[in-house]
Amino acid sequence: MEDARVAHETELARVAELARELRRELVGERGGLLWATREARPEPLDNAIAELSDRDDALVAVGTTDDAVVGYGIARWEPLRDGTRLGVVEEIYVE
Repeated sequence: MEDARVAHETELARVAELARELRRELVGERGGLLWATREARPEPLDNAIAELSDRDDALVAVGTTDDAVVGYGIARWEPLRDGTRLGVVEEIYVE
C-alpha cells in the first residue's frame, strides 16, 4: 500500500540517504553540478534534514510503499507581502 506523510524522526536518516542518491544522479545531468553547488543542502545532510523537520516553516515528507520509505519531498512556506504564504517545493525524489 502506498502512502505519503510527514516524515517520522526515525526515518530522517533514510531521507538523507535518498537525498544523497538525488545528488549523485543530478551531478551528471545538465545543470546538475550548478544545482549541487548553488542550491543543494551541503553535508552533513542528516543534520540539515533533522533541522528542517523541526522548523515551523518547512516540511519533510516521505512516500512509502508497504511502510518502506521510497521517496521524499522537502517544502517550505515563504511569506508574501500580503500576509499569505507560498508553498515552495525544494526537493522531491522517488527511488
